[in-house]
Amino acid sequence: MNRKFDIRSLLVGAVLGAAIVFTVAAANNKQPAWEYTAYYYSTPRPDLEAIKKLGNDGWELASYFDGPDGKNPGFIFMRER
Repeated sequence: MNRKFDIRSLLVGAVLGAAIVFTVAAANNKQPAWEYTAYYYSTPRPDLEAIKKLGNDGWELASYFDGPDGKNPGFIFMRER
């Protein structure tokens, strides 16, 4: 069997394949938009029911910090819009 190698067909196929790959990758590369909320507490222990409700509403813990007086900590929660 004697087949002739066609470089043009190979190049056209490579260009079309690359275009499809880059188009799909660009469409899937959206950065999510986030919204944030803070939860503070002034008791020795946080209200676990309030934190569970935040979790059920789609909020995820992003950060923990000490309050202004160094005693009453707070949490920063985030979720995708």
